[in-house]
Amino acid sequence: MSDSLKTLQNQIDCFIDSLKVERALSMNTIEAYRGDLYQLASFLHENNYECNTDSWTTEPLRKFVVSLHELGYEIATIARRIACIKSFSHFLLKEGWAKADWGKSLLLPKVDTKLPKILSVEEIKKLLQACNAQSYKYRDKAIVEILYGTGIRISELCVLNQHSLNREKDLFLIHGKGDKERYVPVGGHALEALDQYLKLERHELLKIKGSPSKALFLGDHGLRITRQSIYNKLSKLAKVADIKHKVTPHILRHSYATHLLENGADLRVIQELLGHADISTTERYTSVDIKSIKNKFNKWHPRS
Repeated sequence: MSDSLKTLQNQIDCFIDSLKVERALSMNTIEAYRGDLYQLASFLHENNYECNTDSWTTEPLRKFVVSLHELGYEIATIARRIACIKSFSHFLLKEGWAKADWGKSLLLPKVDTKLPKILSVEEIKKLLQACNAQSYKYRDKAIVEILYGTGIRISELCVLNQHSLNREKDLFLIHGKGDKERYVPVGGHALEALDQYLKLERHELLKIKGSPSKALFLGDHGLRITRQSIYNKLSKLAKVADIKHKVTPHILRHSYATHLLENGADLRVIQELLGHADISTTERYTSVDIKSIKNKFNKWHPRS
């Protein structure tokens, strides 16, 4: 490895450290940025471009973006990498490690906004019914009820502990992205399913490992449940329920938000419940609601 490549990687690490301090980003996002920039460093080195950031030009950065297109990356992924490079380039200039903000001239591609996929209320019911055929039916039903009934992310569900639920107020304390906390209300169906799991199955799962755990949800081996385990369970449940399209925790989150909006919930309230830092992230659900409204108009209006 050349000295200039080592220096570039050290500068990338310094940039990542600054993100941890200055911006409220999740560790997954920060590590994704590190991977993006290490990919850029490898590209420059392998193609004999200058790794010394003090001698950078815009051309190699553009060549790197072209290579991403040629490798078949999705536009959204390329846009994220460009945004990352632009932030890094600005950081280099600010630290005195570059003579110019070379990333400033890189253009972000237009990303088509895809409407979130959702499940119908009837499909949610089928998914819950499918839990009855599972080994730990009460746990699986509680997971589906809470994912759909609170809209929390899968990462947020996996870290829930028994004390995360305030039973006096029926609220979950959620630890979200960027270490931000928020309270999310829990409905009657979700609470009922959770009570059945805690009363009838959790102690059996604890016996498997033979040691205490503060985790609310335990996996089949008696340890804190994992994201992959939940993905696999939802896929299996969808198959049992004869739901033809993919079912993921994020689709349950989309369904939660969309059904709230369809039934008159305020967009700002939904933003708070979902833990979105920016209202624009929540606003994409209005596109789904408009589609629903159009369908209802066509069905009900005599001159549609």
